[in-house]
Order: sequence, then structure tokens, then C-alpha cells
Amino acid sequence: RMESKGSVTGIKSAKIWMIGELNKQDKKSLNGSSVRVLGKLISFNNSDNTATIEHKKESLKVETSLIQDQHSILRVNSLYQIIGELTLGGTYGLDLVLNARVIRNIDGLDVALYEEALEV
Repeated sequence: RMESKGSVTGIKSAKIWMIGELNKQDKKSLNGSSVRVLGKLISFNNSDNTATIEHKKESLKVETSLIQDQHSILRVNSLYQIIGELTLGGTYGLDLVLNARVIRNIDGLDVALYEEALEV
């Protein structure tokens, strides 16, 4: 996996992860990490700016308050690539939450080929 040392803006480039990989890691060690994930949008709540994405039966909560016009761009059952920072949240502060800064629709992506390319 390629990872940049940082940028002039102070925001680190996002490391590509699969949701299942994130869920197997020590969550505290991921707190504050910049990541890029893909997943199918399975739920979205515009009133509290939250969403849930899923990939291979693994899910991740997403906080979407930084995304403008989210109600018009987010569609349940569409595939998205999301870039943002991980924080600990949830009822007991033990769940990973991705604070999205970029969300883009990637419907039509050959996911199997994408995953194969990541292995190179």
C-alpha cells in the first residue's frame, strides 16, 4: 500500500483501507487517521448527518456534516468512495466513525478489479 508522508496543507493523504481491515485493527490506534474507503450506502439520516456504508458484510458509520448538498448526492444502494478522518464515537466511544470530507459516487466501478489492483 502506498502512503504519503503528508502535504503542505497539514492534512495527510488518505491511506486506502477496506472496511473489514479497519474493523480488525485496534480502534484506538486508528483514531485521527486519514483514510479512503469504499462501500455501498445502506442508510442515511439527513437530520443528524450520519450514514452507514457496507462492503463484504462489514459496515462503517460515516459522519457527513462537512458534505454540502448531501441529501441530493447520497443514494442508498449506490457505491461510494469516502475520504476522511477516523474518530472514536458511538454510545461508549468505542466505535470507529469516519468524518467524511470527500464523498464521490463510484457506481460502475469493477470492485473485484479494484481490489486486485490494491494487492499489487
